Amino acid sequence: MESQDFKHFPDLKSMFPTADLICDDRVVFNIKGNKFRLIVGVDFSRQIAFVKWFGRHKDYDKIKPSEVKHEYPPC
Repeated sequence: MESQDFKHFPDLKSMFPTADLICDDRVVFNIKGNKFRLIVGVDFSRQIAFVKWFGRHKDYDKIKPSEVKHEYPPC
């Protein structure tokens, strides 16, 4: 993604057809045949993305994708 210039979600979707827009700034990616999900916060104007959540599809069904926050592991 670093080498790309995604101005809007349709630009990203053209490269990642399985990506879905969850809300204004969140995108979910299906990974490994939909076995895993990746939720990314995207700021198209600043060209940055933040990993919000990554996990198995069955665990994705237990969360609220539009509200989940990245949690740092305990030190």
